[in-house]
Amino acid sequence: MTTRAERKSKGVYGKWDEEAMRHAIEAVRDGTMGTKKAAKQFDVPKTTLLRRLKNMNKIALGSRKMLGRSTDLPEEIENQLAKHIEDMEARFNKEKKIAGYEWVKGFLKRHPEISLRSPEATSLARASGFNKPQIAKFFELIHEIYESVMQCH
Repeated sequence: MTTRAERKSKGVYGKWDEEAMRHAIEAVRDGTMGTKKAAKQFDVPKTTLLRRLKNMNKIALGSRKMLGRSTDLPEEIENQLAKHIEDMEARFNKEKKIAGYEWVKGFLKRHPEISLRSPEATSLARASGFNKPQIAKFFELIHEIYESVMQCH
């Protein structure tokens, strides 16, 4: 059995044809065939076909494939952030791979709202309380509160 990393390193992700995906989507939408048969006939991943049918994947303009989910930030903002990170990286000591002491001291002085802290340990009770039944109970309570508020309005 191969691991996900091994499958990914073989380059099997994203090897399908965008035109074939369009044909598969059309075949499923017009009722000619089901998703499993369309995926096999057009040689596209079934899960990707399902996501495309549900419009969960970010579908790019043109023929460029976009794998994965869409981002929360616009592309222009992400590019600016990446450029800023590269600029900040240039200020770090290349040998020690850390910011210089004077730079950190000056930065913290300019931004008093930021401070260096030691992380606090998570209590056992808090860690054990974060489980599926407790989270389900939390959302049930939220739902009840929401329903009661909606009835009042």
